[in-house]
Amino acid sequence: VIKSIAESVERGQSLTNSLKPYDNIFNELFINMVRAGEVSGKLEDVLKQLYKQMKKEHKLRAKVRGALTYPAVIFVAMVGIGMGVMIFVVPKMIGIFEGVDMELPLMTRILISISDFITNNGIITVVSLILIIFAIIKIIKTKQGKYYFNLAILKVPIISGIVKKINLARFARTMSSLLKTDIKIVESFEITANTLGNVHYKNSLIDAAEKVKKGQEINKLLLAY
Repeated sequence: VIKSIAESVERGQSLTNSLKPYDNIFNELFINMVRAGEVSGKLEDVLKQLYKQMKKEHKLRAKVRGALTYPAVIFVAMVGIGMGVMIFVVPKMIGIFEGVDMELPLMTRILISISDFITNNGIITVVSLILIIFAIIKIIKTKQGKYYFNLAILKVPIISGIVKKINLARFARTMSSLLKTDIKIVESFEITANTLGNVHYKNSLIDAAEKVKKGQEINKLLLAY
């Protein structure tokens, strides 16, 4: 890719236009900052700023992965233990319950029914779980599904705090980098919006950009969100 970009520049193309065909590698923020650097004649400074930005982003992602590893392991362990109980423990207890001449509580009857189904229909259960997980992933990828999923994430204890801090950190760092170039404040808001992972933060920033165009003060806008 870099060799192809070098050949494009040698043919007289600007670095910005040479990067655009590879927007899956060089994102909108990267390309727009390079464009600003070329226009202002401060390309070297902009590239140094991009290097710092990408390094900080890498560190942030590493911290997030580290923070989420423990809860993920606990969740997987809970699911595994739950399935083990339903498959191996509950069936052995059914015989005890059958020998007792009394009506079992509703939750116990439901638990026994689920255990029976899983034990007698192992393949169907596994296939159903895979299909459910696949369907959830497909729904989350839709616009409406992503909207409600991101909203739900912001309501989950602990995880919501992590998500908020990630998005605020990206907002502050990206805006800081863009404001050091000649990119206008409204365009900076719009570019920054596309770097945020949560759709609600993204929509809020796009809405804020529209209000800045109309002359509203940034500090008052941020307080509104």
